[in-house]
Amino acid sequence: MKNDLTKYQVKELQSDVTSLKKDVREILENDLPHLREQIAGLSTQVKVLGAINILAILGVIALNQLIK
Repeated sequence: MKNDLTKYQVKELQSDVTSLKKDVREILENDLPHLREQIAGLSTQVKVLGAINILAILGVIALNQLIK
């Protein structure tokens, strides 16, 4: 009886691991490329906004020097 229970538990565990592998593979193939694209787009936006901020600060400094 105990041996049958152990075999059942091992089969269940194998089934769960197979299902888990499938889910992880699906996530890696489907979700991560999409997230990678969003992060790349966000990175570009951050760079552009950073450049605009730096130019605005330099502009204020230049105007301040002209007014003096």
